[in-house]
Amino acid sequence: MIAGKRVVLVDDSIVRGTTSVKIVQMMREAGAREVHVRVASPMIFHPDFYGIDTPDRDKLLANQHADLASMCRFIGADSLEFLSIDGLYRAVGGEKRDPQAPQFTDHYFTGDYPTRLLDQGGSEQRSQTLGSRQQRITNNNMTPNLKDRIAVVTGASRGIGYFTALELAKAGAHVVACARTLGGLEELDDAIKAFGGSATLVPFDLSDMAAIDKLGGAINERWGKLDIMVANAGVLGTISPIGHVEAKVFEKVMAINVTATWRLIRSLEPLLVRSDAGRALILSSSAAHKCKPFWGPYSASKAAVEALARTWAYETQRLPLRILSVDPGATRTAMRAQAVPGEDPETLPHPSEVAQALLPLLGREQTETGKLFIVREKKIVDYRMPE
Repeated sequence: MIAGKRVVLVDDSIVRGTTSVKIVQMMREAGAREVHVRVASPMIFHPDFYGIDTPDRDKLLANQHADLASMCRFIGADSLEFLSIDGLYRAVGGEKRDPQAPQFTDHYFTGDYPTRLLDQGGSEQRSQTLGSRQQRITNNNMTPNLKDRIAVVTGASRGIGYFTALELAKAGAHVVACARTLGGLEELDDAIKAFGGSATLVPFDLSDMAAIDKLGGAINERWGKLDIMVANAGVLGTISPIGHVEAKVFEKVMAINVTATWRLIRSLEPLLVRSDAGRALILSSSAAHKCKPFWGPYSASKAAVEALARTWAYETQRLPLRILSVDPGATRTAMRAQAVPGEDPETLPHPSEVAQALLPLLGREQTETGKLFIVREKKIVDYRMPE
């Protein structure tokens, strides 16, 4: 019944996380292909002192981990999401929480105790201390408001592209999801519709250059502009000495990773510049800079797309369009498994973690252009000339 399925577990809350670990493991042992956990309450940062037996704050899951991704890894799930505090208030018929006069006792989540806790150093001091940790986690997972934005994502049927499309839809964007595999796109569409989002599916192969050109025309006809482009799709080729690489393999890597990216830019730039805050991400790799032995075609292709992205950014720097290259780092994807087959995938970040890191780059608040975002370091860096 569960074997081979993508399973979503819904829990009312997570306190220490130990029960969640066991349940997720049970799903894995039953053969679940993916296990996603959704929690119908906000993160619990604070213990209760009014009769409900809850652990000390240091034993609460939200206080033991620096961010959502770390919590997700601890329980062993493929993704993890919590209800927001305002979402909780809306669920019971309110608009949002009034911090000056909370409508309900919500101290488990906020640290705003209704009475002074004399044996806990005072409620005001306690709230400030615990609140700083809550703010740190919140800031690491800030979601831009992308309501009514139109976003194109290539390679959206799996891996980083799939989860980036999901995050965009959760933030309110309408996602134009592109990939070769219709089945994967349909799974994405089901996932997006499950939380009330919307998507348009565009199944085509990036080697079909005419289809890329038609994509821009179709978007122009329907929406007249584009706000976000995530050029994620790519192929690895073979891991082999340069002199042993077959011509057809080299040409395919360059066609998909470089030529198709250029055609995508050419097709979509006229739409992106019509946006009041166009944003474009070009997925690259550390291979563009490390140039490791036997990775020649892939390294060369990623160096080329970074050069394209930088040139494009300089050409459009006086426009509202902002363009970044992205180094996602080693991630638990099919491409990584192909490149390093002996590696334990559980030691690598899940693509959903990369997607969560990319989302803030696609909001109006991000104004850098022509630079490189390193996911593992969560920072944007400048390019430098060789020394």
